[in-house]
Amino acid sequence: MGSIDTGILRRYNREIALWRRIQHPNILPLSGLCSGLSGLPAMISPWCQNGDIVVYLRNRQHLPIISELKIELIAQICAGLAYLHENDIVHGDLKGANILISDDGAARVADFGFSNIMAGHSVAFSLHTSTMGGTYRWMWPALLTDSAHPCFQSDVWALGCVLLEVQSGRVPYHDIASEQAVIVAMSRHDYPTRPWGFPDMLWHIILACWNDADSPSVADVGTMIQSWRRLRETARRKIVHPVSPIRKIGSVAILGAAQRVFTTSERQVSIWNVTRGRDTPLRQKSPMQKNGTILAIAVCRDGQFIATASSKELRVWNVSTGEPAIAYSARECGKPSLTLAFSTTTHGRGRGRRISRKRSRSSDRRGWRVQRRKVLWISLLPARCRIVT
Repeated sequence: MGSIDTGILRRYNREIALWRRIQHPNILPLSGLCSGLSGLPAMISPWCQNGDIVVYLRNRQHLPIISELKIELIAQICAGLAYLHENDIVHGDLKGANILISDDGAARVADFGFSNIMAGHSVAFSLHTSTMGGTYRWMWPALLTDSAHPCFQSDVWALGCVLLEVQSGRVPYHDIASEQAVIVAMSRHDYPTRPWGFPDMLWHIILACWNDADSPSVADVGTMIQSWRRLRETARRKIVHPVSPIRKIGSVAILGAAQRVFTTSERQVSIWNVTRGRDTPLRQKSPMQKNGTILAIAVCRDGQFIATASSKELRVWNVSTGEPAIAYSARECGKPSLTLAFSTTTHGRGRGRRISRKRSRSSDRRGWRVQRRKVLWISLLPARCRIVT
């Protein structure tokens, strides 16, 4: 490379001196320097055998404590980044690949030495900045313009992307293949897609990180993560509490971060409020038909509706009102349903929700077990409902 600008070199040396003074359990320490090919000294840090956080978690997906492990590492990332901001240091290139896991399992924020020095300077450093090298997916969209530079707010945006990456195991904009298409989506102010089954409370925290008008500080994000963590711990303690000693629970479905739990007994559907420790039955305009034991329950993604299937009928419930929105008898639905599942579809002109109801019959032919299946679709549109078989 060409010669290094003297002013940038002086700033580089000042930043290196600052990094050497930083001591935090969630910051990768600087061990030393050596001569580099680019004209700038190369930085030496401890070797992390566990690799980055993405690889580390991918190899531990089978662990029963994987959810708690993710939350712990997320909290450590927030602590490390908050410490940098307290020392007026902007990371500028935060992503999963730049968060290493130490030998004792702690998250270490790394690779923040170049980005905050080189942003906004000569073309000689353009290959090192956070806008290159495939890191667009974590980048604050405002950095696409020439007038913006890495700052605390850009780190908060990237932190939201890292939370998404750590929890889901997927990079932001995982459904977009090319970097060019990602840039187009960013220029349209399109957020990364929310993965299926993503915890509600964590998603709200991420959206707060992406709110340019009123984004929180990293310390505030860390506080929100700790609140989510305490809520989960409370839920874990209270869910083991019996709902009722005289009720036999048939099936259970959890909404979001276990703030509400839907339970079914032989003749009743209830919402278990985790924080209050209270069981509230859903109201019915008409009683369940005789022998209408509830066989299955499903929860819509946004939690607005749930569906129950009994031996006599299929019902869709409005969670906010506790009233059955739709009810179909066995004559309309056919045989009892054993499984229910919500998904999204489009019928006609409107986009609605659908419930997949499957009934299978098995028979043996020449030693082979043959499955026959009938599928019933119920589409909930704004003004009407229809069944497609």
